[in-house]
Amino acid sequence: MKYYYFIQKCMVIISMIIFTAFPVWGITGTVTKVHSGEMVYVSYGSEQRPVYLYGINIPEISETSAKLSKINLAHLISGLKVTASIQGSYQKNKISVILYQGNTCINESMIKSGYAQVDENLCTIPICQYWKRLENKAKVARKGLWQNQTTQDNQENFFSYIYSKIQ
Repeated sequence: MKYYYFIQKCMVIISMIIFTAFPVWGITGTVTKVHSGEMVYVSYGSEQRPVYLYGINIPEISETSAKLSKINLAHLISGLKVTASIQGSYQKNKISVILYQGNTCINESMIKSGYAQVDENLCTIPICQYWKRLENKAKVARKGLWQNQTTQDNQENFFSYIYSKIQ
C-alpha cells in the first residue's frame, strides 16, 4: 500500500515537471483582458482569443466570490506575457489552457490562494490530484473565498484535508 502512494506522488511530480517545462501545444501572448476568474483574453500576433483556465471552477459561495476571483486573477496576470498550454476544448469550442506567467502556473496559483476550486468533472490529468490537495489546504487555512465559511463547512474541509493526507 505504501508503494502505491509513493508511485502516485512520483507521477504527480513527474507530470508537474512535464507540464511546466514542456507545454503540449500552446501560444505565447499578452493578457489583454480578464473577463472572469477563469477566463482571460490573450493577444498574440494580430489575434486575440478568449481562453479558459483548465480544471478550475469559481465556487459560488457568495455574490462577491466571482468578483474577488476576477480581481485576484487580474492582479496575477493582467497585461503580462503568458504562455497558454492548450489542454483541449469543451462546450462550444471553449479553449481550455494551463496558463503560465514565467515559471508560475496561474491555474495552480488561483487554487492555492483560495480563489478557485478544482472542477472534478473536467480536470482529468494527474496534476489535478495535487491541485485538489492545494484546494483542501486553502479551505482549511480559510484563504481567499473560503475566509467566511461556517464552522460546519470548516469541519468538513478539515476532515477532507486529513483524509487526503492519509491516502
